[in-house]
Amino acid sequence: MNISNLSSNAAPSHQACYYYGPNYKKMTLAGLVFGGLSLFGIFGTPSENSSMIRLIEALGLNGHLVLQLVGVLGLAMTVAVAGSLIFLRGAGNRYVVLTDKKLFAPVSNFSSKTREIRLINISDLELVEVFNQRFIRVTHADGKMELVENMFKNQELFHDCYEAIALAIDNKGQNVKRAPARK
Repeated sequence: MNISNLSSNAAPSHQACYYYGPNYKKMTLAGLVFGGLSLFGIFGTPSENSSMIRLIEALGLNGHLVLQLVGVLGLAMTVAVAGSLIFLRGAGNRYVVLTDKKLFAPVSNFSSKTREIRLINISDLELVEVFNQRFIRVTHADGKMELVENMFKNQELFHDCYEAIALAIDNKGQNVKRAPARK
């Protein structure tokens, strides 16, 4: 959904727009580090006395071959993530958009498709934390949707988005269960 970024206070209908996409700088840095370590696993020559090699060989496996295999798998995963980041970059900017009647959000973290949810169909809104990863879970008539905190530019926008959705639902006069953050 390519639209101009609106101020969350722009319209009295509680229209809000939040950029929703990966942090390309962090993902690129992580990819370079992970890819470098994978290349080291493939082409590096650890000594026979390396504790990692001894541990793998104690299991009856060839330590050098296992490290090379892990390196190849890591490199394949690095290429896959790089491909998905390139796809997202080409798909344009994605947003979570809240109007007075609907919520529009990407179908998933790596999708260019948008899901439309009528506010009246939302039955549950909660902040959930799993292994230090926080997300907004919206339960609606057709299932659940989750908005991951790391896909927002910063933590403040994540909380603003949650509050805007909660406010829009409250203004509809719905009796929606809003659970506190849970682990």
